[in-house]
Amino acid sequence: MKNTTSLNADIGELEGPSGRALDAAILRHVQGCNIACGGHAGDDESMFETLKLCWELMRNCGAHPSYPDREGFGRRAMDIPLADLKASLNQQVGRLSQIAEKVELTLGHVKPHGALYNTAAKDAGLAMLVAEVCAENDIPTLVGPPNTELQTAAKKLGLAYVREGFVDRAYMPDGSLMPRTMEGAVIEDNASKIRQALAMTHGSLPMPDGESLAIHFETLCVHGDTKGAEQTAELIKTALIENGFTMKWETF
Repeated sequence: MKNTTSLNADIGELEGPSGRALDAAILRHVQGCNIACGGHAGDDESMFETLKLCWELMRNCGAHPSYPDREGFGRRAMDIPLADLKASLNQQVGRLSQIAEKVELTLGHVKPHGALYNTAAKDAGLAMLVAEVCAENDIPTLVGPPNTELQTAAKKLGLAYVREGFVDRAYMPDGSLMPRTMEGAVIEDNASKIRQALAMTHGSLPMPDGESLAIHFETLCVHGDTKGAEQTAELIKTALIENGFTMKWETF
């Protein structure tokens, strides 16, 4: 059994000092983070302050670009020309990279957000567009769900890939995330999140009907904008360590 895993968090999504304080609390428990870079949330100030926290607390940071949809928090698929979408993603990732240089950090990965993440997992053309944005910005690693078009696109472009699962989301029988519009899509209590995290680290993805799929994950995500995220991250990290896992960011 593989005994190495990691936690990552989507951060930089909440505004002001309270948002950065939450990010700081989460960063103390995770091995990777994905920073909102203007598409669904975030601005120059939040990116700079979040990257400073990364420099102080946890150096493995990446870009978290999305459809340009701040009103919908990037959770709505947008029917826009691919050229326009690519330009937006390059602008988002490029801007975060520029700001990272100011605090002497280099972005190590790209992880698409929300609807872009879910759609690109199934759409080969969109997956390749996301992978191209990663490669064109000299970022070596793409993060996404296992066994999807995103993983295929990463391999084609010679990118490393980190296979990710969510501790706070239910899944469909095909291994995709259950839509947030469905009852039970978001796992609320920490005990259930811990059970799911432990199952995932053992290569098993729980299904709502009690069955499971054999899927391997290198990293597990905690949503930074979810209430109690810092406590969730701490509890899951503790549970994984107590079950013999070493917390380390690895690529596949």
